Amino acid sequence: MNVPTGATGSTGATGATGDTGPGTIFIPFATGDETSAPRTNATGAPTEIQIVGFGDRSNRIPLSGNGFTLPTGNGVQFAFAIPRQAIVQSIYFTSSNWAPFTPINGAAVTPFVVLATAPLGSQIFTILENTQTIASSSWTGTGSQLPAGTTLSGFRTNINVMIPAGMRVAICCAYQITGNPSVTEYFFYYSGGILLS
Repeated sequence: MNVPTGATGSTGATGATGDTGPGTIFIPFATGDETSAPRTNATGAPTEIQIVGFGDRSNRIPLSGNGFTLPTGNGVQFAFAIPRQAIVQSIYFTSSNWAPFTPINGAAVTPFVVLATAPLGSQIFTILENTQTIASSSWTGTGSQLPAGTTLSGFRTNINVMIPAGMRVAICCAYQITGNPSVTEYFFYYSGGILLS
């Protein structure tokens, strides 16, 4: 026997709103009209970094082991705090030389960007080595002068480094020299972006 379908009932109450999804965060950075001039030692390893903001950069900050301590005073307070837990997904950057320069013969000068973190209220930062993003090519020493504005770039994806909520973050710029390393001080511009989720 066929029983007719009854009338449609009234719509039920709206359920509770679910949690907001994680979304993404994009952080731009640039030295602006200020060049960055970190230094290297005789092995070509960086001995100083500079923290970049958006349109400016810090004074030189000496490295100590796998980190650095922000000194007191002006010109160094360029770190910021992460208000919620985030995962670093990718970093893209561009670097160019401020003026013509001639790298030492046989040297490969390679800029990079790396993040460092410190607990909220602390000035002691630790470099997050797994975030280091190196240019895909180098300024090389061939005996010829490189013109101002010779541009390099690099990127790193699938970084997947977690930063807990409340941590301070510093975007650090530096370079390394291989092939024929030396103590140097070069002036470069840096700019780029960081994707967090």
